[in-house]
Amino acid sequence: MQIVLLQLLQILAKTFLVLALTTLFNVAIAKKDIEVELNSMWQEMSRTIAIGDINGYRDTFHQDATLVLGEKHTSYHINKAFKRWSLGFDKVKSGQHKVNVEFRFSNRIHDESTAYETGMYYYELVDERGDKTIYYVNLEALAIKVQGKWQVMMEYQKSAGTVEQWNQLKTLK
Repeated sequence: MQIVLLQLLQILAKTFLVLALTTLFNVAIAKKDIEVELNSMWQEMSRTIAIGDINGYRDTFHQDATLVLGEKHTSYHINKAFKRWSLGFDKVKSGQHKVNVEFRFSNRIHDESTAYETGMYYYELVDERGDKTIYYVNLEALAIKVQGKWQVMMEYQKSAGTVEQWNQLKTLK
């Protein structure tokens, strides 16, 4: 009787281990899928900025999003930011300016419908004279998934960053 009980406990322990490992594996896969989705959102931002597509870029933000500018100690509705940015987008769209924007992250916390991301963006502008300006900006963002699509709710441009900080972050895949 004790041998049968011991064998039964061993079977239960193995079953529990298999279930636990399967659950961990599924969680890891789900987490990776969410990061792929979030990466797609950031890559879409980069793409729309590079071609001067202000409407496409606007679509990556929630309708009630907020922009926070840490060095200026201010925040405002994202629509105000887009009014400010419209001339720059027009210059990119017309070919007067060339822009490249990339995002990298040091910390990514999320579930299936919310995300908090900490990292940086790299912004390179070549103007009509061929002068190049580069910015590295420390960034925090809150995003939510609305009807299957990730959108930024809050973008916090904390402060200027450095190329050294940038180089420590992994590129998006």
